[in-house]
Amino acid sequence: MRKNILNHSIFQFAFVIFLVLGSFSFRSVNKISDLFQNHFSDSTSFIANSAEGWIEHSSYLEDLGDSVRFELILFRNPAVWNNESEAGTISSGYSPSAVRVITYLEMPRTWKIKILPSGGCSFKLIDGPAPQGNPVVLPVLTKFKK
Repeated sequence: MRKNILNHSIFQFAFVIFLVLGSFSFRSVNKISDLFQNHFSDSTSFIANSAEGWIEHSSYLEDLGDSVRFELILFRNPAVWNNESEAGTISSGYSPSAVRVITYLEMPRTWKIKILPSGGCSFKLIDGPAPQGNPVVLPVLTKFKK
């Protein structure tokens, strides 16, 4: 049993590393000005809801004009995952104009991520086994409309 937990933790860590490394895109640059796009990104615009056990490891939000790229790695102690839980708040500069509901696949689980105009960000497990571990690592990489 302990060996299975250790193997699962190693797999989760490897997945997070893969996700982080995979988020870097390599493309050819035709001129120096291509390196400097008119996008603003921020790693301080998400505040985890510690009252519900969420701990932010890292966050990254990038304003893409009409949408926002949202990367997040959260930790949480074991919980009831099939109840909606407010994980934290996105600052107003990145919050959508209407409620956005995203179906997020993190094999073998499917999550519902809800982002409110007020910036509230909640998670709910809608399919698959409950995450195991203490704490559980939840990596998120998605995009939503403003």
